Amino acid sequence: MFIGHFGLGLGLKRVAPAVSLGTLFLAVQFVDLLWPTLLLLGIEHVEISPGITNVVPLHFVDYPISHSLLTMLGWGVLFSAVCWVVSKSRTGAIVCGLAVVSHWLLDLLMHRPDLPLYPGESPLFGLGLWNSLPATLAIETTMFAAGVWIYTRTTRSLDRTGSIGFWSLIAFLAVVYLSSILGPPPPSVDAVAWDGSGAMAAHRLGLLGRQASHRELASAHLSQPPHGLPVACGPGGAQLRIKVGVRQLGPAHAIRQAEINLLPFHSEFIGRRRIWIE
Repeated sequence: MFIGHFGLGLGLKRVAPAVSLGTLFLAVQFVDLLWPTLLLLGIEHVEISPGITNVVPLHFVDYPISHSLLTMLGWGVLFSAVCWVVSKSRTGAIVCGLAVVSHWLLDLLMHRPDLPLYPGESPLFGLGLWNSLPATLAIETTMFAAGVWIYTRTTRSLDRTGSIGFWSLIAFLAVVYLSSILGPPPPSVDAVAWDGSGAMAAHRLGLLGRQASHRELASAHLSQPPHGLPVACGPGGAQLRIKVGVRQLGPAHAIRQAEINLLPFHSEFIGRRRIWIE
């Protein structure tokens, strides 16, 4: 699976809005970025074998460090720990760790039986959807489209750069995906490894950086209290964060919905009250 992983990364922005899209992409693709390096070092092995599946012409001989379920759980814990140290966000760290492990589950759908549970003499698993091009396209494009939809509902562009940069990234990923499954087999294993670890990754990160700095959460314009209405502190250091939106009922009428979130100092939700002000 390729573009489906990115679809999951886009969709996870709704679950972990404080985590950057670049970090989510890195999490869902972490082992696929690790794998080319292990190929170049001769630790893991792949062979180009056209016809081994109807979609991907690669025979994954062994990749126990990057793609076994046990080691992927370890990579997920490590990635989660780093995220927590950097951000101090428990939710973000958990989501990123699970995103790393999700790679094995999604690959399980597509691969022929070549995914190990653990390094060594492990049984191999895979449901083999790569044997059907229509099924592969249906699953991956649906996941990707759903992720794009969720991301565009969760964030909004601040200017034309945020809009053009985002859709350029989406178009780039779509072109890379279609060329990889509809194009000719790669010329060599080294080409597979260098392509996965070099220019393509740098280009994706560059597009991510350009668009991310020009987008914000769709609810960000409601995240600050209105002018003249301070944030108050409640018992035990709790914070009252007030969000106000306006719904127009007619030319001369408006109703303000003031949504008050009661949050303790450590930012865990403990209560919500909704009031209406005419």
